[in-house]
Amino acid sequence: MKLSDRYKYECDTFRLLIEEFENQVNNYYEKNEQYISEMVAHDVDEYLPPKFIPNYKLTLTTFLLIEAQGLLDFFIPIIVNSLARIKNVSVSDFDETWKNGNVLCWVKHVLKEGLGLKYDFNQGSYCKLKEFYRIRNDLIHYGGYLSDRNKKLLEGKKGIRVSEISQLYVIEFSYCRDLINDIEEFFSDIHKNF
Repeated sequence: MKLSDRYKYECDTFRLLIEEFENQVNNYYEKNEQYISEMVAHDVDEYLPPKFIPNYKLTLTTFLLIEAQGLLDFFIPIIVNSLARIKNVSVSDFDETWKNGNVLCWVKHVLKEGLGLKYDFNQGSYCKLKEFYRIRNDLIHYGGYLSDRNKKLLEGKKGIRVSEISQLYVIEFSYCRDLINDIEEFFSDIHKNF
């Protein structure tokens, strides 16, 4: 299987997973509608166990974003190493010894310094993926809550916002779809254009 077919297959599988998770959330909310919509007055000192998972959708969309990062971390080095072999150039590995940031920082360094390739890292899918990494960091390191450094990042974004009540991210499946499209576009850009 060609490299482009491999990452396209993974991206298409990811799209199926988004669809499946969206269906699960819709079914879950339908099944638990009575618990979601009812407000029960009770003594503030009284413990009432939950009857449904209020952040079910956030749990599934967060999982999808972590999986998306895994696709980036896995395929970018494969694509770059393939390019390096074609150009007969050796490049630094992206592994635990590369301490200068994430895989997006590494690919920028390798494409510019190691392969001497011209690519505009200030626009397009690369910039969107850098923004995604900042959101993903909040999901992982801040428990899904918006960090102070990302408050302006969400302005004008489609499919992702923050709850005014809790400051938790609210991630729509449309954001996950846009993300996988950006990932596939970036893979294709670095694979085809170089």
